[in-house]
Amino acid sequence: MRPWAFRVDRSLHFTAISHTTTATTLCIAAGFISDDDDDNLLRSAAYETIGELINAAPVDCRPCIDAFVPKFLERLQATFSPDFDKEQQNQLQTALCCTLENSLNVLGAEYRPYINPTIQLLFSIFQSKTNTVHEEALSLFGALIQRMLLCASLHACK
Repeated sequence: MRPWAFRVDRSLHFTAISHTTTATTLCIAAGFISDDDDDNLLRSAAYETIGELINAAPVDCRPCIDAFVPKFLERLQATFSPDFDKEQQNQLQTALCCTLENSLNVLGAEYRPYINPTIQLLFSIFQSKTNTVHEEALSLFGALIQRMLLCASLHACK
C-alpha cells in the first residue's frame, strides 16, 4: 500500500453516517475518477477510497452502491482498450477488482445481476500474460463462488 493512500481503520464504526452523507461522499469520490486523468496513482487511490467507503457504508446505502456496480464493470471493460499501457491497465484492474469485491460483500444476493458480466471480465483478466492483477482477480472470483454457493444453499438468489 502506498504510504499516502487513504485507508479507513476497520475498527471504527460508521453506523452514525446517514444514507445521504455516504451517498454524497461516494459520488464525490467517484467524481475524482476520470478516464481522461493521467494520474494513475490518484485514480487507484480513489478506487481504494471508494472501496473503503463501500465497506463502511450503512445498510441503507445499498441502492447507491448497487447503482455504482455497472459503472465499475464498464470501467473494468474499458481497461482492455489498447489506449492503456500495461502498468496503467494492471493498476486499474487491481483497484476495480477490489472495489467490485467490496461491492459484492456489501450487496450480497443483490449482486446477482452482475455475476455473469463480472465472471466474463475475470476470464479476460486471466487470459492476460501479466500476473500482477491475478491475485485480486482470484480473490474476487473466490468471493463470487462463495456468494453463489451461499445463495444456492439458502435459495436466496431465485
